[in-house]
Amino acid sequence: MNLRLAKLELELLPNLAVWLPDHRTLLVSDLHLGKSATFRARGIPIPEGETRADLVRLQELVVRMEAARLLILGDLVHAAEGLGPGTVDQIHRFLDASSVPVTLIEGNHDRSAGLRRLDLPLEIQRTQEIDGVTLIHDPADLSQPTAAICGHLHPSVRLPQSPRRRTRLPCFHLSNQILALPGFGSFTGTHPIHRGPDDRVFVPLRDQVREVPAPKT
Repeated sequence: MNLRLAKLELELLPNLAVWLPDHRTLLVSDLHLGKSATFRARGIPIPEGETRADLVRLQELVVRMEAARLLILGDLVHAAEGLGPGTVDQIHRFLDASSVPVTLIEGNHDRSAGLRRLDLPLEIQRTQEIDGVTLIHDPADLSQPTAAICGHLHPSVRLPQSPRRRTRLPCFHLSNQILALPGFGSFTGTHPIHRGPDDRVFVPLRDQVREVPAPKT
């Protein structure tokens, strides 16, 4: 699914990512690495393995798209309690082995977890602009109305699965020229969107992204 924001051409990928073909840049958001470890540290029995699986999935996507750069729109990690030696080592190994430079647009969870103290081999910024589009974590931090791509919101939409059942799926949500990305992390969680009359919603379904028509009034 191809879109244009301001001067920026982009493609919505079924892998919960955005591809900028003119810049060979891959955008993802909200991995929340170490979230299950955070739950275990708080006494909640959650299985391990999602951090490694998500990093493997991300690296495979970088290679498949032949990206020249990876840009993460915030919340690479979840909380300080989840940043034990195992989680930090996996993140370091992913970044050390990355074939492309990685930039993190710092998110609220990154700040509260003290991510900068880990001295990771990546560039950390508050915002960035590409072709008239602001890349930011939380759209509430925009200083003025502008075209933007953001994370933070973890958007999802409910779709009918049968006459009596609806399922909630992660989605891309375009509202007032702000495109919110779905969370990339497998343990990130989602939040239902409140769809405005002019909003556009796109859902990854298997190997493609489809637009969800607005409900009939």
